[in-house]
Amino acid sequence: QHRGRPRHPKTDEVVSVVRRGVGAQQGPPAQSFVEIAYVGKLEDGTEFGAAPKDKPFKFRIGELDRLFDFEQAIIGMHEGEEKVVKIPSEKAFGNYKKELVVKVKRESLKGFNVEKGKKYQIPWKNGDKKVARITALNDHYIVFDANHRLAGEDLMFNIKLLKIYRFYTSLNDN
Repeated sequence: QHRGRPRHPKTDEVVSVVRRGVGAQQGPPAQSFVEIAYVGKLEDGTEFGAAPKDKPFKFRIGELDRLFDFEQAIIGMHEGEEKVVKIPSEKAFGNYKKELVVKVKRESLKGFNVEKGKKYQIPWKNGDKKVARITALNDHYIVFDANHRLAGEDLMFNIKLLKIYRFYTSLNDN
């Protein structure tokens, strides 16, 4: 029914995108590839990620699994345009959930070499497995955190749209 139309990744609703301008002035259409340079920072100024101009982030509009608002900010931009975008935590990697933190006795992992900051796949309460990072450890306990490292953080992005790859097809193309 809505084939080919962009959908919101969390609600699966069909998203309408309004674009202004024509020709070269128009922003990237749905399903086009883009190259961007960006710097991502937390509100306190701590940098958490970047893609410089010489190693840009490349993706297809409509296919980012997360950060729907990040992608929407790029729609409507022109090549060479720069923009600052703030994405609240609930629209980024979600709020921090205490129930995704577990404390286990160190003796239950006897024989395993564990390090603070490393990620491990661990059995979870419901029988599933989750990837969790060790956030604390001592001689008695290990604390695993299955939250995304940016959960609970508002994100700021300085974005520059470097290139739009537009793909056109015609009925005569075979």
